[in-house]
Amino acid sequence: LARLIQLSDQKRNTVSISPELQAGIGVVQVVVRFDDAKGENRAYRWLGVIFSRYAIPDSYYPGQDAASAGYCGSDGSIVHVKDRMSDKYIDGNSPYENGEIVIAEVNMHSEREQRTLHFFAKGHWQPISFVGLPDRIKFCVQRYFRMTTATVVQMLQLPAPTAVSDVPNARVIPW
Repeated sequence: LARLIQLSDQKRNTVSISPELQAGIGVVQVVVRFDDAKGENRAYRWLGVIFSRYAIPDSYYPGQDAASAGYCGSDGSIVHVKDRMSDKYIDGNSPYENGEIVIAEVNMHSEREQRTLHFFAKGHWQPISFVGLPDRIKFCVQRYFRMTTATVVQMLQLPAPTAVSDVPNARVIPW
């Protein structure tokens, strides 16, 4: 996926971004820009990760179940629903707008307890992150309104994590 262009209106379209990232590959970053061809600031900007072997159903959004986690641009919430979870929206990250760059960085360490997911928006690492990712994932994006887009600006493997540990109000969520 280089660019997703939403052609239907008011329908959730979540797509995964190849390649699959497997445990042991190291640190990978995806840089995404969401846009609105109508020049409006319509919401439903989602960036996340998903278990790579999960078949994405219609009207799915990243984080709606245990197979994925998502970062919502309109309100900054993080979503990762697990069994019997009382509050599926986790507040603390900044919202991001159309036209802005947002980054997801994963450390796909060989040991599950060292696999992490961090987000970067508005020029800062965001405080809510994940640990314990599955052994095979893909990045994913979601759009909803007609003529909104998600563009993969860059995907690269890094020699070491760039996420910093001194983020104010940091909170690590177990996958």
